[in-house]
Amino acid sequence: MSAYLRTEAALELVRDERRRQDGLKAAGRFAFTCADLAPDLMKLPILAEEVGEVSRLLCEAFQHELDEKRLREELVQVAAVALAWIEALEPAPLSKPTRVWIDGLVWCAECTRAVDRGWSHEKGCSLA
Repeated sequence: MSAYLRTEAALELVRDERRRQDGLKAAGRFAFTCADLAPDLMKLPILAEEVGEVSRLLCEAFQHELDEKRLREELVQVAAVALAWIEALEPAPLSKPTRVWIDGLVWCAECTRAVDRGWSHEKGCSLA
């Protein structure tokens, strides 16, 4: 198989995982995905958890044979979470909201500060 076909196959796995993640969100399994408008500091633990799963598998490989199927699955999840985060960084085609509700707090969509707790916006935030 050529490198191009391997890349296309890998990207299809990542696309499928992104769809799965969105389905889990729709089913109420979690409040948001990294593709949603949420503070970046709330997205980092999600990506780190997925990278941690890869690390765990590799550490276990010192005692047992590496399960390449599980490794591939975990790496696809890492890529899908990273892709979701990248999607959130892209400019929205329509006007984006100025506030977003997450975990009981209202966050500023631009400077990602919790604005309902009386915290001030970041210096230079146009929504202040």
